[in-house]
Amino acid sequence: MNDMYTGLLLTAAMICAVILGGWLLTRIKGLPEEVSRKFIHIGVSCFYFFYAPYIYGTELWGELLLPVVFLACNLFVALTGKPLSVSRAMSGTNKLGTSYYPLSIIILILLTRTGIGLDIRDLGAGVLVMGFGDGLAGMIGSLAGGKKISRITGSKTWVGSAVMLTVSFVCIVCIYEGELSFQSPDTAVYAAVAVFATLVEAFTPKGLDNLSVPLLTALLCMLVL
Repeated sequence: MNDMYTGLLLTAAMICAVILGGWLLTRIKGLPEEVSRKFIHIGVSCFYFFYAPYIYGTELWGELLLPVVFLACNLFVALTGKPLSVSRAMSGTNKLGTSYYPLSIIILILLTRTGIGLDIRDLGAGVLVMGFGDGLAGMIGSLAGGKKISRITGSKTWVGSAVMLTVSFVCIVCIYEGELSFQSPDTAVYAAVAVFATLVEAFTPKGLDNLSVPLLTALLCMLVL
């Protein structure tokens, strides 16, 4: 089977499993809704691990197919509230917030085709920082609670932002070094990008961070790494 089709099938299966897992989490009494939403958030970002080896650099329609389908499904759920179980699992402070995530992926894929210099590692940094960084920040922040940063940042807490910073740094290092290593001369740059991503996530209005964090992080990585 062609590698692209293999990647598409594996990615589609993974996304279906992630959404099912998110729905199952909503059935656990007392568990904050943010946990199920961020579980889906993190899981969907794992598409990168199939996209990079199988789909990247093949046919543009193949690269865009699943993000476009996921965007369409997100918009349908957000605007209609159906199916109710999926809507509950994906709901957040901004009903279109989850739609911005696949939209940012679509934009990043298109940018890799423009010749401006954005490559697969930059794309991966944007996607994984948003997926794992913001996802774990929201999940752990909702469970741990803690003091909010300020009224400007809304519900963002110091605990969540600390998680965002740490996880973002780890994701960026692993993307560019291929492993978790702190021996690179670029380690300070990786840390600076992680700080930037954390600040963008903290101060972006509700829901829009799904667009601002991956795009701005990827573009900064393109410029400095």
